[in-house]
Amino acid sequence: MVQITLEGTLADFFRAEDARNGTTSIPCAFICYNLISDIDLVPWLPHENRPDRLPVFNGLKEDLTETSAVIDAQYRFQAEFCSSLEHVERAVGASLAMPFLPVDAIAHLPHHFDLDLHYKLQSKRALALSGLSTPNAQLVDFRSPHLAWDSETLEQEIGRVADVIRTRHTPFVLKSNSSGSKGVYIIRTSEDQHTIL
Repeated sequence: MVQITLEGTLADFFRAEDARNGTTSIPCAFICYNLISDIDLVPWLPHENRPDRLPVFNGLKEDLTETSAVIDAQYRFQAEFCSSLEHVERAVGASLAMPFLPVDAIAHLPHHFDLDLHYKLQSKRALALSGLSTPNAQLVDFRSPHLAWDSETLEQEIGRVADVIRTRHTPFVLKSNSSGSKGVYIIRTSEDQHTIL
């Protein structure tokens, strides 16, 4: 089997930063919160309503095990699969959380970096406004009501956004701000436009 030797790891990066600054970093726990499994991390959802995703979970574990096996042993990270929010909290322990994605369910844990900044850096809105070379984008922000959302103000905003989609010339790609590859729609025809509406 091929073995991969890394030039450096996050642990090496933090050690180098500590040496340069004369500091001692608090250990960090990189959290890859799998959105396929997010229902398991919502404690208020009754067990009988949880879909059975055990094969998906096992598949992820097998994939990680296979990937880790080709990395030279001295560079391998310790992986722990968590089945509940409490399990995540125990696994993180006294370490600072470093989530791959900013996730509300673990926002209460001490983090290595600012969650709001993390969210902005990963949002499509921030990318569109960044000045980086990206496809032309039309931003459609929900306007927050002065007091609070109610059915009337929500319907108005949904209608306004729907009008933008309805009047946009095809083809175009519709993306929500931070959905990753979920919630991305390629709209090639007026039929696609009608379907998405």
